[in-house]
Amino acid sequence: MRIYCLEDNPLVVLHLEMMIEDAGHDCVGSAASFAEALPQWQDLEFDLALIDIDLADGVTGMDAARWLKERGRVGCFVTGQGDLARENADLVVDIVTKPIDETALLRAIDLAGAGPQPPGSA
Repeated sequence: MRIYCLEDNPLVVLHLEMMIEDAGHDCVGSAASFAEALPQWQDLEFDLALIDIDLADGVTGMDAARWLKERGRVGCFVTGQGDLARENADLVVDIVTKPIDETALLRAIDLAGAGPQPPGSA
């Protein structure tokens, strides 16, 4: 799968990229803010976006997830904002809370490969 990381912490991005690539997938880009990601997303093909909620331009991860969902694209929250993520779970295929557990991340990637579903439905 081709996976995009929307995360403002470069160390977390590096960690995600390593887990993604170790699992045999491709990391096709990253951005620290929704504003930075949006122009990239216009033409970039990817199967899943891993989305932090609290980004460099504020609490815009939900806006990013909503933008993707409205276009039939798949997102997954990867965040320390578990309560906020659960309140907006309808926007994503799954929720992975920080600190990131590799098993949970791989489950989310598998869910994304199966297509959009409500979190926890598998």
